[in-house]
Amino acid sequence: MQATQTLRVYANLPQLYSGNVKRGSKIDLTFAEHPGKTFQGTLVRNADAIDPVSRTLLVEIDIDNRGGELLPGSLAQVHFKTPAAGSTFIVPAAALIFRRRACVSESSLTATSRTWFQSSSARTMGPPYRSLAGSLPATK
Repeated sequence: MQATQTLRVYANLPQLYSGNVKRGSKIDLTFAEHPGKTFQGTLVRNADAIDPVSRTLLVEIDIDNRGGELLPGSLAQVHFKTPAAGSTFIVPAAALIFRRRACVSESSLTATSRTWFQSSSARTMGPPYRSLAGSLPATK
């Protein structure tokens, strides 16, 4: 026997966003077997600790399933609604210069002046490049 009226979904939330999601938050979930349909769940609890290996916070989301549309064990995509973490910008991969200590990009502000921007951390998500930790003017 299974009680499937309320399904519990466990997800790992990256540490960067852990301060932005609170108990009671509404979370959208999508399932491959229900294309184009979004289900809404409620964040009911979390582990109250960041996992030191994955740097994530384990959260539990409850979904009302009284209609029986969802099957236990289904794979879900969880969509957390969080604000952007700091300043980010997207740069075409062709505009990057990789140095030993950082990745830099030239920003042409006017025809006569140039500014170099240095990223303190970044992630390549395929072209284009995305700076996640913000950017700082490096040199002129």
